[in-house]
Amino acid sequence: MKVLAYANIPSILVTLETFQCFKDLLNFFAFLNILFILVTFDVFQLFNGRLKLLASLNIPSISVTFEVSHFEMSW
Repeated sequence: MKVLAYANIPSILVTLETFQCFKDLLNFFAFLNILFILVTFDVFQLFNGRLKLLASLNIPSISVTFEVSHFEMSW
């Protein structure tokens, strides 16, 4: 039985090493996922800011269009 027990120890060590490697890999992917979320949020913030800029540029355009149509109706 002792021989079998000693033969099993390297298998346990390899399993622990594999588990640790797998755990490190999962931690790495979790870290990459956090970075991806942060980058996505930054891109969204940039896109959101761009939309706000376009919206503010669009308001004078609507006003000018309204003035032109109002002017044409008065003819």
